[in-house]
Amino acid sequence: MPTMRDTIDDEACAWLVRVESGELGTHGQADFDAWINADPRHAAAYRAVLRTWQDIPALPELADLCSAPARSGAKARKTLIAVGLAAVAAAAAVVVAILPSLHDQRFATAIGQARAITLSDGSTVILGAHSSLRVHYSANERRVALVDGEALFNVRHMAGRPFVVDAGASEVRDIGTRFNVNLGAASVQVEVVEGLVQTRRRESKAPDRLLRSGERAEIPLYAADPVIVSAASARNLPLLSQDRAGPLVFENVRLADLASDINRYYAPGVQLASPAIGDLRVTAAFRAKEIPAFLDTLSAVLPVDVQRQPSGAFVVRVRP
Repeated sequence: MPTMRDTIDDEACAWLVRVESGELGTHGQADFDAWINADPRHAAAYRAVLRTWQDIPALPELADLCSAPARSGAKARKTLIAVGLAAVAAAAAVVVAILPSLHDQRFATAIGQARAITLSDGSTVILGAHSSLRVHYSANERRVALVDGEALFNVRHMAGRPFVVDAGASEVRDIGTRFNVNLGAASVQVEVVEGLVQTRRRESKAPDRLLRSGERAEIPLYAADPVIVSAASARNLPLLSQDRAGPLVFENVRLADLASDINRYYAPGVQLASPAIGDLRVTAAFRAKEIPAFLDTLSAVLPVDVQRQPSGAFVVRVRP
């Protein structure tokens, strides 16, 4: 016995046949709009059928489904679309198996390396130094996980398919166009370059927070600490520079986050011996090649001792 979902899917296929064959007309368009608006499931089912229909010619595994000879006339086109949609239904299991492999992707960069990436929907990402990204696109959502590091997103708007970035325990939902996310050791930093984004902590009951162009939020990894919203910094997203020529500029950042950023450029690494000193704040500017010199002078501006190891690594300790 057909379920409600089956009935809705069948109706979506029937509407697609009429839309693609050009036979709607004025009255038909009004009926179609009424059907779409009657139930949110209608719009979702129609989008899913339309995307599947559009995807099939690009999938080698299903190319034969679209190999029917071209015919002229609305009636012939309507027949071809109907046959194609029947093939879609028959091949649904194949589509479900194939699409995840097409839409699940992973990207990563090495220490000191940045990378420009174009995603399948036309959105672009500049992935910062020593960073990694996991992309999962589904029919109803585009979700990206920033596993490590920093990324600048320039999102292509798609109605009905929100773009969401997971970073630590935080979720960043795109409402505008261009924003940066940096997953540090102590906080997630979100900076809006253009448009709007909505941020929230998944495990917190606090309301979602809206960030506008020119605003920056520091979202601590621990829910007990407050979210700090300020004007966007002038650091010009230093870890995203592909030529590494410019200075790295940090304004009033936690020492723990500064250390994690340095470690994306400096292979020997810097380690904080005590979590307590991670909350110290620092403002600094230096080039990647100047990292050892900067760390040698850190004790002059913060109550810490810095020891350089034979390997070139640095250990930062609380000053006795």
